[in-house]
Amino acid sequence: MGLSKLAMCFATSIIIILIWELRRCHQQMDDLISQKSTVATVTSSHRPRTDLKEMVADVRRDEQQMDDLIYQSPTAANVTSSHHQKTVIFYNIYTAPGNSKHTLGIVDEQLSIWRASNVANAILFYMLLGERIEMPCKSHEKCSLLEYKEVGDEGDTLQELHAYCTKNPQDSVIYVHSKGSFHDRPENAPLRQLLTNAVFSDACANMTTDSNSCNVCSARFSPAPHWHTPGNMWIAQCSYIQNLIPPKSFAAHVDDVVERARQRWRWKAPSLPYVGQERFAMEHWVHTHPHVNPCDVVTTRDWAWGYSSIPTSGTFEQARAPRFPRKVYRCIGHGHTQYAGLAYRLFELSVLYNASPTADSWVWDFYPEEDISIYLYQRAIAAAAAASLIFFFLWVKEKYYRNDQILREEVSACYRKGVNQVENCKEVVDAYMFAIDKKSVWDYGPSHLKGKESATTSEKSELK
Repeated sequence: MGLSKLAMCFATSIIIILIWELRRCHQQMDDLISQKSTVATVTSSHRPRTDLKEMVADVRRDEQQMDDLIYQSPTAANVTSSHHQKTVIFYNIYTAPGNSKHTLGIVDEQLSIWRASNVANAILFYMLLGERIEMPCKSHEKCSLLEYKEVGDEGDTLQELHAYCTKNPQDSVIYVHSKGSFHDRPENAPLRQLLTNAVFSDACANMTTDSNSCNVCSARFSPAPHWHTPGNMWIAQCSYIQNLIPPKSFAAHVDDVVERARQRWRWKAPSLPYVGQERFAMEHWVHTHPHVNPCDVVTTRDWAWGYSSIPTSGTFEQARAPRFPRKVYRCIGHGHTQYAGLAYRLFELSVLYNASPTADSWVWDFYPEEDISIYLYQRAIAAAAAASLIFFFLWVKEKYYRNDQILREEVSACYRKGVNQVENCKEVVDAYMFAIDKKSVWDYGPSHLKGKESATTSEKSELK
């Protein structure tokens, strides 16, 4: 194959790749326009079930709800408050085996923050997981054990919280957990202290109940890499919480969303933290509804999410979130930025709740419509670069074998002359053998073979 044919193949492949990427771009843009133009109002927290697996899950959930009604245990799910709005606290506590002293230190720290807040008289429901400890509540404090489980996770406590909100939509709930008792790392302490102080602060407690107010407040709401509160502590209105998918089944729904997105757009599998899968699902859960109106209280932009630049001082000030431009929350690296874009966010909301954000939602202003086309433009550039690299290697390969062919033709033509081959052909034979032994036909070729091709062709014609 000559270089001209290679160039033609290269140009053709580039055109095909660009057409393919443009078709993908049009598909995703059509999805975006369709969802934005058909903004729906959510009337139910359940989406249509279309397969047998989901129908079975529904039946089991209904059975569990019936069991909850029959079994009147003193849990949060069976508590119905008065018609006056109040705040209730749900506290998830995990203790690693043999590490009760460390956990009790964390619990004492968080309880002291609670006692100094304006909700010190609120009911505190707590779930004990792992090794059992004695809860250090004082006699006058309204502490109530939900359940003790040797094996469990945050989903158990959040399930109770969700059940409470379903029965008491006029109330607010605070969710905290003993962050750092599972992973005893130094960076967990400042994050835990910040998150706990934020949810018990007056700044978060002053959420209003009108439709335009925020319905989830935390230290920080981050829209990247997925909608979440770093560290997962927050205060929320029950009228919002009751519309969420029950926490215990939420992780399976996220897996379904990711798999459908991969099939639809042929994306590669994401890193679990980047889409809120598996153990990260509970951190994603509270902000996954189309009607979420988040606010946060940390004013510094140095801390967007994660453990970097966690503030250790300063005052809290409530503001609608996201409070910073999108570039502040940018997802760097990992190759999963398409999952942080508007197309995937709308797709996730559609699959989970069969709805889109309302027309006045913060979503439309935060995400520019061009973010999809920018992403696909980058994909097209990357594809063109890959095609260029392939072309380069094909060109090197072609040049290598062409030089090898010229060397062999020189040896063959010299021997065909039949005149003292040992002396007359020594130079070309040595050159060919040197190239073979050193595997350096490419190194040998360009300078040595200059003008040889035409000479070999003329010699071959003389022999005919």
